[in-house]
Amino acid sequence: MTGVAKKHNNYKGYNWDGRLHNFYFIKPIPNVDADSLSEKLLGIKGVKEVHVTEGDSGFLVRAKYSDGAKDVGEQIAKSMNSRYNLSLSYYSLNKE
Repeated sequence: MTGVAKKHNNYKGYNWDGRLHNFYFIKPIPNVDADSLSEKLLGIKGVKEVHVTEGDSGFLVRAKYSDGAKDVGEQIAKSMNSRYNLSLSYYSLNKE
């Protein structure tokens, strides 16, 4: 993959973004300090956003797509002492 999805439809009224991103869904260890861990995650090369969430996945991390996704995931797992699930965003639409 090149890191950019090919636009194949005309989405009138929406902004289309074909940049590929990896999303990591992370279940943190109990009693973790969300603020310090968020800063640590943002320090990982390629990480663009960290969202602290409710539920089983306590953190959602968006990273720039690369062939090194496994490396980023391993750095995240090491920072969190936890496992993660990975999903690739092919493209996104938004109203803004």
